[in-house]
Amino acid sequence: EARNLAFFGTCVLKGNATCVVHATGDTTFLGKIAQSIKTSYVKSTLEIQIEHFVHFIAIIAVFVGFISLCVKIVQQAEVADMIQYTACALFSQVPEGLLPTVTISLMFASAEM
Repeated sequence: EARNLAFFGTCVLKGNATCVVHATGDTTFLGKIAQSIKTSYVKSTLEIQIEHFVHFIAIIAVFVGFISLCVKIVQQAEVADMIQYTACALFSQVPEGLLPTVTISLMFASAEM
């Protein structure tokens, strides 16, 4: 222990002091802890699996949207109808499959614990 020393994020509510600053920002003890937390983050297997699944669903959605666009081009539909049907086909894929799959993934993960 040392007298007249304030460190580790000490808050002073009242009084007078003359101080010498030893370190600021990332060079302080709290800054070093914050840096180690930032650099040592590793994705869990559940995060990796969910990210993989989201990419898979996105690829399927784009494929379905492209097929819908091709069908509307063959039908010689108006441009507004093409955009509307393609957007509907594209965006309707994501909410339908994402929520049940994430729920099932969490169920399997909790069963393995």
